[in-house]
Amino acid sequence: MKNYKVYSELKKKQKKRRDKIFKRTELSFSDAYSEVKNASAQDFEEEGEINNRLDIDFIIEQEETQKSSNLRDSLVDWSIKNKINRSAVSSLLKILNKYHPELPLTYNTLLNTPKTSDIKTLDSGDYLYIGLKHNLNFILNTLNEMPDYIELDICLDGAPIYENSKNICCMWPLIGKIFNINSKPFTISLFTGQSKPNDINFLLKDFVYEFIDLSKSYTFNNIIIPLKIRSIILDAPARSSVCGIKGHGGYSSCPKCYVPGFRYENKTIFSNDSDYEKRNNEKFRARDDKEHHSHYSILEKIVDLDMVEDFPIDYLHCCLLGIMRRILDIFFGFKGFYDAKTKHRISLKIAMYENQQPSDFQRRLRGLEKMNLWKGSELRTFALFVGPVVLKSELQKEHFDLFMYFHLILVILVDKTFCFKFNDLARTLIQNFTENFITIFGQKYMTYNFHILKHLPDDVLKYGALDNFSSFPFENHIGILKRSVKSPAKPLQQIYKRLMERMNEVPEKICNKRKQKLDKQIDNTTFLRLNIDDITLGYNEKDSFVQDIDGRIVKIEKFVIEGETVYLHGVEYVEKANIYELPFESSDVHEFKIKNQNFVPCKINLNVLYRKFYRFSINEDFSLLFPMTPISKL
Repeated sequence: MKNYKVYSELKKKQKKRRDKIFKRTELSFSDAYSEVKNASAQDFEEEGEINNRLDIDFIIEQEETQKSSNLRDSLVDWSIKNKINRSAVSSLLKILNKYHPELPLTYNTLLNTPKTSDIKTLDSGDYLYIGLKHNLNFILNTLNEMPDYIELDICLDGAPIYENSKNICCMWPLIGKIFNINSKPFTISLFTGQSKPNDINFLLKDFVYEFIDLSKSYTFNNIIIPLKIRSIILDAPARSSVCGIKGHGGYSSCPKCYVPGFRYENKTIFSNDSDYEKRNNEKFRARDDKEHHSHYSILEKIVDLDMVEDFPIDYLHCCLLGIMRRILDIFFGFKGFYDAKTKHRISLKIAMYENQQPSDFQRRLRGLEKMNLWKGSELRTFALFVGPVVLKSELQKEHFDLFMYFHLILVILVDKTFCFKFNDLARTLIQNFTENFITIFGQKYMTYNFHILKHLPDDVLKYGALDNFSSFPFENHIGILKRSVKSPAKPLQQIYKRLMERMNEVPEKICNKRKQKLDKQIDNTTFLRLNIDDITLGYNEKDSFVQDIDGRIVKIEKFVIEGETVYLHGVEYVEKANIYELPFESSDVHEFKIKNQNFVPCKINLNVLYRKFYRFSINEDFSLLFPMTPISKL
């Protein structure tokens, strides 16, 4: 901790010296900073307080480089990343302009906010096409090396922008994402209006024709890069509109097979059998099932697009917002099986384990009294981690077993390794889950979501784990678009301006290599935290339980650099057991019960880390561990 004390004292002396300099003379900031730095370093050398000169020099040099970087670019980054109010930025620019006359006076000039746009006014709303090539060029310009090809994921979804007593406004953005590059989603086109567009093909037309042209000869920096659509991710209503097929209430609405639907208690339900013929691209384009089609889709102009296989099932809408929410409603809804006292006890348990939620989760799980407001990420947290713990002693056995079937289905299909290794087992669990659901609650619940769940393992075999083809990143991007609207007047213009301003931001270089950063430094070689991409590993209880490729369960205490290798120092838990043994042993999917006091010291190479655990400390004697997404593959 001595280095931190030295650094802190250095900063205090720099601040005092800077204040004196600014009072004494009207130097520019960079000149004053340089003088402060030299004077402060001299003071410390005289007092003999710099015991690690290389470290302190590096800190100063790094800060000086940041200060001397382009001030205008820094202000652009600062205002966009911190979402600074535009009038506040303009006020700051007027102050800075006195000392830096090269800076503009207004926010619009600083960020090159466009004054005009190619917005088209339609009968049902406004439409803007930004373009695929425009976005691809921007993203590829941030890469250190060009990819051999580009695989696109596309999403089209509707979302409300605002709703009040006078006006209702919603938007339908067409969003893209490059799967084989670690990039963020981008907006290709956008429609805003009081309802969805009358003709969905109109929203897709510009994209389809541009994609067809680019797929033939897309060139960037004189390099021809092949371009293909990997998947188009849609919820059920959007799939119906985009693909030109019957909606989820139709008798022949399954996009994957020829199962017939029928009406039962005012609902369209489907047979629980799994042996119906599968649909394919050739028969889809030939219109062999006339009851399945409602209108022509302009996407069929893309010859290489498979109209069946390239449209995977989105588990956010099917499994989480669909089935998981339905289960919660049956158990704890207005006419649910369980009373308010049971619901309150479960909510208290959720609150009790809140502090044990790992840092990787951006949203905290709320109690059951708020379950109707739960977002997809909260439903995911409950289904995969929290539910098995808080429901164990509160539900009837048949209800808890039914929930655990669904839990295990998701545990298998969401994992990068299990989704292939146990794919056949997942099919069996889905069949058992739906059969038990019908037995307990009746055939009326065998609706669209419960049926297409049977097709999810097939999509997993093609695309990998569920998060490889989910709409989660697209939903996050839609949230960004919604937050760009500050007033009801001209929402599309507001969104367009904010999108163009972000493209003027100095882009961060994208690297497909994993980002690893040691943090919380104790001395030159010892650290308390490690960040691997978005995964946080550390000494605190909620981020400290991991597993290596040999299956050892380890609690992290610190990270130590020895030569060119990083080692994890901690304790290994030597006694682990199954949480359950039916329908198979929980250890098969890396769910364990461990004894808290039975451990031995250990030291492992950082390169053999396999996964992180979500850990629940049940009492002083034992804890439960549930697997999170693997850090690396076995």
